[in-house]
Order: sequence, then structure tokens, then C-alpha cells
Amino acid sequence: MDLQKHLLYLTKKEMMNVSFHKLRGIRAVWNDPTARLTFYFDGEVTEDETEKASDLCTYIISHFPNGLLEEHYERWDLPKPLPTENFVSYDL
Repeated sequence: MDLQKHLLYLTKKEMMNVSFHKLRGIRAVWNDPTARLTFYFDGEVTEDETEKASDLCTYIISHFPNGLLEEHYERWDLPKPLPTENFVSYDL
């Protein structure tokens, strides 16, 4: 199984189940045995947003029994271009 593709699939699937107001997207990188999830927000990152994102991370990493997790939250205001590699756009 390609764990990078699986991580991206889970990230895309699960981020659609959570309502974020300022999220632009998530970069999800698998570097065995660690999943690094970076959340990119337009504007100041609030405690509510980080709690939702952390809950999402917990659910995603639960699919990797021996996996570790790194969570990162970035203020990435428009029109700053987003990363493209291993990136899942949040266009709801």
C-alpha cells in the first residue's frame, strides 16, 4: 500500500466532514513512520480552528497503527500561493 496516497485520500475525505471558515487547504506528507499535516489558513488561526484541525489529525492518524503525527498550523493569507505537492485544497 502506498502510504502517501492513503494519507492524502484520508485527509481529503475527512476534511470535508468538518466546517472550517478560513482553511485554504492541508499539506499531508508521509515520512515513515510520521504523518506531517500542515493546515493553511487565511487570517489569524483561532483556537477553535486548531481544535477542529487537531481532532481531524487524530482521526486520520488512527488509520496508521504504528504512525506518528506532527501537526502544524500556518497563517497563509490570500493571495499567497499555496504549495502544490501533497496538497489537498479546501474549496467548500
